[in-house]
Amino acid sequence: MTEPIIERIAAAMLARLATISEANGYSADLAEPPSRPKRNPPITPKHRQIIVLQGTRTPVAGAQGWDTWLQPLQIHCLLRPADTDPTAADTHVNRLVSEVEKCLHADQSWATLAEHWEITGPDPLPEDLGLDGATLTVNVQYRHLHGDPYTGA
Repeated sequence: MTEPIIERIAAAMLARLATISEANGYSADLAEPPSRPKRNPPITPKHRQIIVLQGTRTPVAGAQGWDTWLQPLQIHCLLRPADTDPTAADTHVNRLVSEVEKCLHADQSWATLAEHWEITGPDPLPEDLGLDGATLTVNVQYRHLHGDPYTGA
């Protein structure tokens, strides 16, 4: 079965983020492939981990016969360096956030189903998490035939 347009966009973005590695010219490998976890199980944070969550979509005025949406996809860049790591926490944050931005802009084929996308942030993670890191939000505007979220423009 074909997935809805937004699911195909999210899956393609996740696959693109999975290319962040030393072998591909980035500063370091990720702890594991980026993921979109189930909601209920707790996440065990790792150093250089990327978690992608979907925000609340909002309708956008669009062309007749089409449903147009703005869908935020939140990229949580988690960092948990070793206690002996002398690198400043903000340095780790700046590196990973920059690598995510570079990755998404370097090959935009992941966004072929989107009309437009832009990155906002980074925003710091909530202090009560006890983690270093930041959240980038990728706001994706996409459309599909009116009433048919499986058929894109």
